[in-house]
Amino acid sequence: MIWPTVPGPLTGTTAVTGAHNARAFCYVLSGSAVSDCLRRTAQAFDHHDLVWWSTGALILIAALLARRSRIAAWGAIPAALAGCQLATWFLNQIVLYYHLV
Repeated sequence: MIWPTVPGPLTGTTAVTGAHNARAFCYVLSGSAVSDCLRRTAQAFDHHDLVWWSTGALILIAALLARRSRIAAWGAIPAALAGCQLATWFLNQIVLYYHLV
């Protein structure tokens, strides 16, 4: 099962996959001020990446604790889903702010 972590309007763009996500995203948006767009999108992508990697670390810790506790094993599943939802939320705020839907 693959859980989407990119909002629908951003799925086909290269703004999500590149090394310079904020610049690529602001290049797609031609009508906004570049400095404001770069600040907002860079912050959103940084928060998205932070949540994504923190979720991965939480799952790894739960996997290591799974031998000692069943709660850690079963707790990793909702933590993974919640982490993906939170990471998607940060990118979705860009979509809602710039009215891409």
